[in-house]
Amino acid sequence: MVVPLDESDASAFALGYALDHTSDADDIFLVHVTPKGDRAKHKGLFAQSLARCSSAKRKCQSVITSSATMGKAATGVGQAILDVAESKHADSIVIAAGGLSSVRGLWDGSVSQYLNKWAQCNVVVAKPKMYSDDTPADAILLSAGI
Repeated sequence: MVVPLDESDASAFALGYALDHTSDADDIFLVHVTPKGDRAKHKGLFAQSLARCSSAKRKCQSVITSSATMGKAATGVGQAILDVAESKHADSIVIAAGGLSSVRGLWDGSVSQYLNKWAQCNVVVAKPKMYSDDTPADAILLSAGI
């Protein structure tokens, strides 16, 4: 499973959702996409997330990757996430709505939409109640792979 992270509360919610919906045997790859050449300053992002994984007795690994096309966020960030998912043979991607994309952006060309269109695995959008519109669920399965 791949869980893209940023500094938002929604991203932390997505990690919590992933931890709650995996078994001890599942590998979780925490991914942070940075602008090309800007990797070093983002290493601290994972400390708290890795601690949460450890507390939940889950195997988590951090992956910091760069995107040369950050100007086109949905394409650049989305493709970087897909590259990690493919290289790690992930069966699913759990992404936050509202952190890496807004709820409205979920349907308007956001990273979530890009992943939904191109992912070869399941894409789950974890949607905290604070970002929820009329959707009663905590997450929406956007695609079941191609």
